[in-house]
Amino acid sequence: MIFSCIRHGRTQMNAEDLVCGVTDIPLIELGVQQAQNASIQIFDKIQKGEIPPIDLIISSPLLRAQQTAQIIAQKLNLTYQIEQRITEQNYGRMEGCSRFAPDYLEIRSQFAVKYPEGESMLDVAQRVYNFLDEVKTKYANFNHILLVCHGGTIRLINTYFKDFTNQEFADFRAENCQIQTFL
Repeated sequence: MIFSCIRHGRTQMNAEDLVCGVTDIPLIELGVQQAQNASIQIFDKIQKGEIPPIDLIISSPLLRAQQTAQIIAQKLNLTYQIEQRITEQNYGRMEGCSRFAPDYLEIRSQFAVKYPEGESMLDVAQRVYNFLDEVKTKYANFNHILLVCHGGTIRLINTYFKDFTNQEFADFRAENCQIQTFL
C-alpha cells in the first residue's frame, strides 16, 4: 500500500508565520491556487503512470484541509472522508504566536511536553500512529491512499515510515501543498 500526504494550502496564519494548530481557518486565494496546482500535478502523475490511481482520500476535519481535499477530490472524481485523528496538533495557548517564538520552539523540541492547554507531540503520535495502523488493516486491498492534513501531522507520518533523529524531526517542515509519498 502506498500512502501519500499533502499539507493543506496556504492560510492567512501561514502567511504571517503564526502557529496554527486547531484554529479553524480557510485557505487564502494563494492556498486555493496551490491546491488546484497540486490536484493537476497528482492527476498528471496518475495519467503518466508515475503513481497508481488514488483509491481513497482522507482529510483532517479542519476547514483548510477539507478545502484542499475537496479541490483534489473533484479533479480526481472522488469523494473524501473526514478523520479526526489526523487533525493538527493542539498548541493550546501557543496558537497564534510567532512560529519563531522561543517558548514555542522550546516545547516543539520536547516531545513529551504538552503545550499549555494543548497536546504534546507524543499525544499526537499516539493518535496518528493508531490511525495509520487501522488504515493499513481496514483498507489492505487498496493500492494508494491520500491523506490531506497538516505540517505537524505530516512530521509524525514521516516518522511512522522512516527514522528521524530528534533534530531532523524538530527541523522538518512540510510546505503548503507539498506532496510526500511513502511505500
